[in-house]
Amino acid sequence: MTQTSLTNWKALSATAALFLTPGIAWCQGGKPTGIVSVEPSSSVSVRVEVRASGNQLVVPYCGEDETGIRVLCSGAAALEVASGQGWVPARPKKEGQIPGAVPREQWRTAIINSGGRRYFVFSFSKEFFGVRQGQRLRIKIGTWADAESMKAGTSAVQLTSPPFGCP
Repeated sequence: MTQTSLTNWKALSATAALFLTPGIAWCQGGKPTGIVSVEPSSSVSVRVEVRASGNQLVVPYCGEDETGIRVLCSGAAALEVASGQGWVPARPKKEGQIPGAVPREQWRTAIINSGGRRYFVFSFSKEFFGVRQGQRLRIKIGTWADAESMKAGTSAVQLTSPPFGCP
């Protein structure tokens, strides 16, 4: 069984268990009250390790996930897709859609000293970008030498992740 089908099986089993478990409250009209379905999401989160070899790096982040790992800002990190023309930015599947981005003035700074490393999370929606399982992807992250140049938006250094298959 593949990972995807295992995930779907678990979600379907959870749904079935809700209907078979005694103690679910029923309201008038015979409809259950409570959680009545569970479906897998098309959201993907990947953990990204950023290392600073020679000089310190400043990486913008916009919050933390439930495990305390910093979440990369969508305005400073971007998804790319492998195509016949090389690597291209992932575009919204529907014309006119715009991915949300936190304004630069709300970015927080994670400083990685020379020789150090830090982990981040990058999240995206497969449905929004129209990417599918197995497709080759990579992430580009804007970094800066210091917080002042990050806030000013000058002299960004783009880091590119190794390619990975879309889960």
